[in-house]
Amino acid sequence: MLLLLSLACEVAPTCLLVDGGFPGMDESELAALEMECESGGGTDCDSAAFIGVDAALCIARSHGLAEGMSGLTAHLVFNVDEERVLWSVANIEDEDTVTGESSGSRLGIDAVTGELLSESRWEAVP
Repeated sequence: MLLLLSLACEVAPTCLLVDGGFPGMDESELAALEMECESGGGTDCDSAAFIGVDAALCIARSHGLAEGMSGLTAHLVFNVDEERVLWSVANIEDEDTVTGESSGSRLGIDAVTGELLSESRWEAVP
């Protein structure tokens, strides 16, 4: 846990200068995310304050998240535990083409401040 706290304070300043918007999300989807955040007791729910996808990807790379087998993906999500909107940035590190199983790493990056809030592994089994 101490490692996460020390990492949370280190946001590459140049990352916050890039934007990239919110690919794949229209205004109604952003509004729905804001409503989910507000109704879930979240803070900083205004999408006008969110950093863009390029900033989130830059921050993930600055924290050492590798590109994996097919690059990084990023999605805006409301995290109930953190009560914050996060960029969930993930990679695929292992993929079995026979079984369809895959796994990788994921970082949760605060959508407003750019702070690293979580690191985890993920697995998908069809």
